Amino acid sequence: MIRLPENVKVIVDELDVPQDKTARVKRGILQEWPGVEEPSGKKLDISILPPKGTPSEIVYLQGFKEKGWYQVENARLGAAIHVEWDTETMPYLWYWQEFGSTAEYPWFGRHYNIGLELFSSYPTHGLSEAVRNGSAGDIQGGETRTFSMFATLLEL
Repeated sequence: MIRLPENVKVIVDELDVPQDKTARVKRGILQEWPGVEEPSGKKLDISILPPKGTPSEIVYLQGFKEKGWYQVENARLGAAIHVEWDTETMPYLWYWQEFGSTAEYPWFGRHYNIGLELFSSYPTHGLSEAVRNGSAGDIQGGETRTFSMFATLLEL
């Protein structure tokens, strides 16, 4: 299970179409974490990892306060990892999922995993798309930016 702070929003960019064309999440609308709307109109809890073979997806999370955090829990192992970061530089969290349904390169149906990646903008389609949606940051010549991130292993 993935835990996030309250009031986090889910962005699903219209350009992010799964390779198998089977979208799990309705595109083009800002949604509340974790219960997002499927294209059929039903609700889907994306904090719970689905079975192997479920179509892959990528969403972008925003709305973190000055300290963002997420926690990934594995009840079977009785452990969790808790990650915190400074959201001034990295206000977005990309949440991508590969659950074994991508039979082509690069996964070849062999992976069941997720990625939670801190980012300064979205989507995955480059700077021009981040400029289009207003998420692109800027950095001045000679300027240096830093941010902090901490990870803690927890026993449940």
